[in-house]
Amino acid sequence: MKRILLVDDDEGLVELLRVVLAQQYFVSVAYNAIEALTILRSERFDLIITDFCMPIMDGSSFAKICRTHDTQVKIIVASSESPATLSEKFVGVDVYKFFQKPYELSSLTSLISTLDSEVGGSYV
Repeated sequence: MKRILLVDDDEGLVELLRVVLAQQYFVSVAYNAIEALTILRSERFDLIITDFCMPIMDGSSFAKICRTHDTQVKIIVASSESPATLSEKFVGVDVYKFFQKPYELSSLTSLISTLDSEVGGSYV
């Protein structure tokens, strides 16, 4: 079973995503980037879905650190910022997709399914 790490300070959103995604994937959650980095020290993931605007450390800094530990993990960044603004903040960081908040849950699950087909396998 493929592994997804959800990183967002919105606990309600994280819980909703966890419940929905756990039907097909192994899902771990963190409510800030520091918690996520602690988890990443002991576990590997196929996909990280992170918020951009979080307390303590933003999604850009988090993604940069993630890349030093794992160059293969796919990273999706969710934010209310425009994709153009996010692209500027993530220069030099390999991000799979910027995802505009607020979003429909079905759009996110569809994106994950698209990722499955692109990598030639399944996250199931």
